[in-house]
Amino acid sequence: MQIVTAKASLLGDRDQNQDRVGVLRRGDTLLAVVMDGMGGHSQGDVAAEVGLECMLNRFAKVKLPLIKEQAFLTELILEAHEAVIKAGLGLPIDMMPRSTTAVCLIQRDRMHWAHVGDSRIYLIRQGKMITRTRDHTHVEMLVQQGLISEAQVNEHPMRNFVESCLGGEIEMSILTESGPIDLNANDSILMCSDGLWSAFKDEEIATLLSSTENTPQNTLETLCNAAVEICHPISDNTSGILLQINEL
Repeated sequence: MQIVTAKASLLGDRDQNQDRVGVLRRGDTLLAVVMDGMGGHSQGDVAAEVGLECMLNRFAKVKLPLIKEQAFLTELILEAHEAVIKAGLGLPIDMMPRSTTAVCLIQRDRMHWAHVGDSRIYLIRQGKMITRTRDHTHVEMLVQQGLISEAQVNEHPMRNFVESCLGGEIEMSILTESGPIDLNANDSILMCSDGLWSAFKDEEIATLLSSTENTPQNTLETLCNAAVEICHPISDNTSGILLQINEL
């Protein structure tokens, strides 16, 4: 399987970039990780850096091929959670580093993913969004209960209230997994922090990823730059990974 990868991370209108992105491929298995350090807490950049390093290092050493992919992703995130907690030992609970994350594993033409918080993963096929992760946020709970619409999410005053994250509390409250999902040639997988997805509707992301003849790197950079411009002067750190499946 041929996978073309692209990464981008923009500062936006913030003083510091607390997002981190990473991709590691070993033979026919690929791991991609997006971390979004939570700016409402101190050392969000530390949480994102520690979490990313922990997951990539673990993947670099694990025996391949993986037999239980979804279980591996769960273990990966829980280990990163513990590493971020250790990075904040000695600090008051409200000062401990925290981060959201989205993790994607591709092996044997199939994708597994897991996420914590509001970093997202989208699967785009033939110009349409096939599926995406659902945020661990207060407003997502309101959407699922039918109390607000998808169109109201980005304008809701509690949009940034995240229900689960890496770091902080000893036990992680929510971790969602999905997979396996069979991949097709020409599929696109977008992983991103909320600084990117908050600027667009889901169908806009699908259209933007499908309507260009640019390289995946140019496509992702165009998407990130557009998000920063749309959200200016209060744009967040804006980061993403784009995985383009060219051949199976």
